[in-house]
Formats: sequence, C-alpha cells, structure tokens
Amino acid sequence: MAVAAWVDGDVEKARLDLAQLIDEALDVAEAPQVTHAEGLDAAYVAVAASLLAQRIGGESVVDGGARRMERIGRYLNEPPVDGLYVTLRAEQLRRAGKYDQAISLLEGLMNGSEPFHKQEWRLWKLRRCRAH
Repeated sequence: MAVAAWVDGDVEKARLDLAQLIDEALDVAEAPQVTHAEGLDAAYVAVAASLLAQRIGGESVVDGGARRMERIGRYLNEPPVDGLYVTLRAEQLRRAGKYDQAISLLEGLMNGSEPFHKQEWRLWKLRRCRAH
C-alpha cells in the first residue's frame, strides 16, 4: 500500500502506511511468544520499511521506529537485518551532519562480500558529502 501511494504521489499516505507497517512489525518482533525466525522476519520488514520511509522523506517515522528497534537488538546483529540496520543508522547520521560516524559504520560492512566498486562508491559519496 505504501509503495502504491508513493508512486501515485501521495507521499503523506505512504509515510502513514509505512509508520503503521513498522509499528506492526516491531510489535511482532518484540512479542515474547514468536519464534526466533518470525522475530527476525519481522525485524527485516521493520528495517526495510524504515529505509523506504527514509528515502521518501519520512525522517520522523524512521526516528520513532529506530528508537523501538533498539529493543530488538538480538535481531539487529543477524544477517540480513544487520547490514540494512547499519545502512539505516548511517543515513540518519549523515542527515545529521555526522559524516565521520556514518562512514565508520559503513566501513564495518566492508567484508569483501560485495563488489569492491560498490563499497568504494558508498564511501566516496559519504566523504563527498562531508567535504561540502
């Protein structure tokens, strides 16, 4: 629903839909009765939705979700959620003008599992932002 609203130009509806999706996913991830696999899936959905919200200018949605994500830390350190969460946090830091911290976080993702040119491109963009 959020993507359809965004494509149709209704960014505010997309933000609201994403906020609801993030909240619902985090509710599942925080629930004591879910299996680890279900919690990890829910954390993945929450982080992915947060990345989309960030992309369409929903910083307040992301900030609220990010605070709640700290409570599901057991999932944030597992693939594939870990890399997405670091990317989310790095973008928050970049937007706050904390380029060195953002670069430091992203450098931690550079483990050789992705093509070298993508790693270098990501860091180059951040360093360029810091210089301006």
